[in-house]
Amino acid sequence: TLAPRFGSAAANAVVGAADRVMVSGTATIDGKPLEGGFLWIEVERDGLREACNFSHNTGTAGTYTRTVVGDAEMHGCGRPGDRVYVVTFRDGRVLYSQPAPWPASGHVLTLDAEFASAGSVASPAGTRIQGDVLLGDGTHAPPRSIVEAYIGDTRCGVAGIPPALMTFSDPGAFSMIVGGADSVPGCTSGATITFRVNGHAVAGKAINTLQPRNPSVSLLAAPQP
Repeated sequence: TLAPRFGSAAANAVVGAADRVMVSGTATIDGKPLEGGFLWIEVERDGLREACNFSHNTGTAGTYTRTVVGDAEMHGCGRPGDRVYVVTFRDGRVLYSQPAPWPASGHVLTLDAEFASAGSVASPAGTRIQGDVLLGDGTHAPPRSIVEAYIGDTRCGVAGIPPALMTFSDPGAFSMIVGGADSVPGCTSGATITFRVNGHAVAGKAINTLQPRNPSVSLLAAPQP
């Protein structure tokens, strides 16, 4: 990939880079330091969630530090009023920390993640979808394009195509969590998901399985003037 990587001058020069927040703290599971755990940060707004941190991971056993982007850099990510979660995957289950509010000011957030293998914070069901958006001429939709998932007329997921390399996506692709009815009424399990890119309907569909797998979709969009 030619995507700018975290720490590079190109990644630090993208629109919205000044709104990034450093999220750090301790991470335990069943009261013991979490070792070898893969952690990421999700931001929740109005029941919709998005993974919002760079792929660069730092920390030691029992601690973590992640750089998280704001909404101006990737649509659906942090802004005041949103809730921030630390998330990990253990024994086939997605585990969530208690949430913390996105900082109203400043660029630092401390969030100690206390996971429990028997179930941390109730994990909202969701269908995790990854994919790309191709324009009619075969090129990829540009970074900062907005991808939305709908079930009927209800918006059940939102993601941005990032301008730099993220944990689950890069400028050639998006990663999205489509919620269930427990997150947003109308986001029914088993229903067909349709997509919009920058507000326009596109070709490509998926099923809202509410499973933590990563189905892949390719969306075909017409270039917009």
